Amino acid sequence: MPPEPIWAFSLKDERRVGARAPVIDGDALYQIFYYDRGNSSESVCIALDILTGTERWRFVISHVANEPVVGSDGMIYVSSFEGLIYAIDRHGALRWKAPDSHRNLGMVSLVGPDRIAVAETGGGAGKTWCLDAQTGQALWSFDSGGHSYRIAATRDLLVHASVIGKFESTAIRLFALSAKDGRPLWVASHDEYLFRPVVHDDLVIIGARGSVLAYALATGKVVARLELPEGSAATTLVATGGGALAIDDEAMLRLLAVKRERSLFRSTVRLEQIWQVALEEEGVGHPLELGGRIMVLTKGGAILVFSRDDGRQLGSHRPKKGMSGAGGLTRSGPVLVQASGRTVRLFHVTDFLPDEVLW
Repeated sequence: MPPEPIWAFSLKDERRVGARAPVIDGDALYQIFYYDRGNSSESVCIALDILTGTERWRFVISHVANEPVVGSDGMIYVSSFEGLIYAIDRHGALRWKAPDSHRNLGMVSLVGPDRIAVAETGGGAGKTWCLDAQTGQALWSFDSGGHSYRIAATRDLLVHASVIGKFESTAIRLFALSAKDGRPLWVASHDEYLFRPVVHDDLVIIGARGSVLAYALATGKVVARLELPEGSAATTLVATGGGALAIDDEAMLRLLAVKRERSLFRSTVRLEQIWQVALEEEGVGHPLELGGRIMVLTKGGAILVFSRDDGRQLGSHRPKKGMSGAGGLTRSGPVLVQASGRTVRLFHVTDFLPDEVLW
């Protein structure tokens, strides 16, 4: 029997509803749902009380919206395919919207305490934007030349991959930009598609078609490469303490470790696969690491639990009612939240994991 949620909230009356991964900030949970609206699409950001699931407020966005990002001051940033970022305060009031790029925007990334960044995606895309987090003023933009994947950001720099051109003339670039002014610090080329990067200490780790690569953060030089089966693409990548979790487009979950070897005159880095396990269906959102367990949400709404040590599947928890589509998992303290389709549900972590992994 699947565990019973503490509470569940469903978006009623809309057609073809999908969810983004939920986000928790303090005593509030922010959930994005997108759905059909006439001949177009619409989204809603709903704030729920974390203890009761009671709706506090909702904010409607007139296109497909991405997963929200919450700043250190509690401001909620939601980007959308209409080319705007919405800055919404914790009471549901709009503070600003910008930069009006008229292009699909990917998910927002926080750049230090006072800036946010976003890259354009899809057809006609070509810019990366950095905005003042308080006012929405565009501080700089960079011409990436094409469709870009989500940005990995630190206080000092932004890294993202872009696909430039079409068909025979396609070029793949990995850009590292100064967070201060958008100046390129380095540009690396690759002969296969690159996806979302993560910053891991002094490395940029990024999934590609046919491999996972590690670049030196300071120089853009490739320092390690892990080969994948021909044709597979590591489209989802999440940093862990010792490396990364990767899911490819063949529904294979892998745990990767960064191995460093130092001698008197040089040091080397390599990427090592610790284990791999085939998921029963496509994963959605991002893998979640909790102590000695790894959790994955599938497109069909099942929560799969694996051992971090060896990849053994330890459990499979399926909802009683059909919950499918996009979504994701998140955890805060003793609670785990699942969003699938039109429903978001909150559980005790101990319903899925033994007590000792809580702390």
